[in-house]
Amino acid sequence: MISAWALLGHGAMAQSFLEDSASAILNGEGEGKSFINQYSKKYKSVTDEDLAHIKNKNLLTGNKYTVQFVRHPEDAYGIVTLRLESPLTIQGCGSSHIPYVELNQKGRTIEIEMGKPELLPGAEMRYPHYECEITNGTPRIDVPISRNDLIASRVNRLKLKAGTAFDAYDVVLGDNNIMLTPLTTNSFIPAERENALNHVFYPVNMVLLRVPGGAEDKALPEKMDLLAKRHKLIPVEKPIPNAKPYQFYALDKDYNVMLPLQKDGMTKLDTITVEDIFYGANGPYTISRKADVFVTLPGEFD
Repeated sequence: MISAWALLGHGAMAQSFLEDSASAILNGEGEGKSFINQYSKKYKSVTDEDLAHIKNKNLLTGNKYTVQFVRHPEDAYGIVTLRLESPLTIQGCGSSHIPYVELNQKGRTIEIEMGKPELLPGAEMRYPHYECEITNGTPRIDVPISRNDLIASRVNRLKLKAGTAFDAYDVVLGDNNIMLTPLTTNSFIPAERENALNHVFYPVNMVLLRVPGGAEDKALPEKMDLLAKRHKLIPVEKPIPNAKPYQFYALDKDYNVMLPLQKDGMTKLDTITVEDIFYGANGPYTISRKADVFVTLPGEFD
């Protein structure tokens, strides 16, 4: 028979063992064959010391950038904006930016030099439940260029530089456009499939008419011309480079459409009948339907 004193003695030993085990777990110790302490410091993939070391280190490498024209609503007529962008999309607690850009002219050549894009990790970027501002985006910088300055200086060459990376573009100025044709594409690569970049300077009263899902209708251009004239808009007859098949350009001579757009951005203008093409056992056939026509101001990539 086991005495009460013996039970009390074993109880005290058990309590001491539990206290020692809890202390070992909290201190990252006490691991054995049948127990793995997942909170042990040696299992942390990134320690606080590691984060302090890399906090101000640039995590981006490589020397590849995309080049394209963009439009800003606040740009005055004759101002063209050239966007230089790293092709990497960033998501997380870090911050990304291009530290500086400089524009200089040497003879008939414009030189644009920018700092290499930087991705700086935040102090708490290991796990998504840490408190931080989650950001999305790519390191980019927009460089405004004056068409009048290019004409006055007879500029015919553009050089782009970032660290040891550089490329050259041929510059051709037209009556209402500017075209950049790459001479080398080692680092700064055109975003357009056609390789050359073409920016058209739109009149200040240019609007866009869009018919989502109506591109299959072969008669859509004629229908849109009639609709534009019915709303006292002047269709643009000259082809617009890189225009989408469901998008049409017109001039709002009396600003009847543009003034409301300054507040709404995009609005429904009218409806038209379009013919959708389907393919059956006996070949293609069409079905008519009503489609909405929206009017908007030129966007960033229009």
